Amino acid sequence: MFRAQDSPLIKAASFATGLFWGLSPFWGFHTAGAVVSAIFFKLNKPITILASNISLPPVIPFLIFASYKVGGWWLGKNAMHLQFDKLLSPEAIQKNLLQYVIGSLTIAIVVPLVSGTLIFLFLSRRKPE
Repeated sequence: MFRAQDSPLIKAASFATGLFWGLSPFWGFHTAGAVVSAIFFKLNKPITILASNISLPPVIPFLIFASYKVGGWWLGKNAMHLQFDKLLSPEAIQKNLLQYVIGSLTIAIVVPLVSGTLIFLFLSRRKPE
């Protein structure tokens, strides 16, 4: 599955690409995007697909909340604040969509860059078996 002959760079890039798709705001296209990217960039498909599955249902509320908060940092004074004592209406979702998308894309770029770099460094330092 993890093809021992793959270089540390390919393994780390595969994981990072999967994480990007799994954390991205492109709901419904995570696995498809991961597979297409893995084929296009000649990455390890199982690792890419496995990493794209970070957005499992129990994790989704945390990802949405984190994306919303990070988007708020980018928008500064224009940021909207969630009110948890009220149900989210379609109007509230529409008003907050830009903030969510900005935050989600930020997380989808930063987390894979950091974790891919760490995985690459870890795998590069390991002795071949």
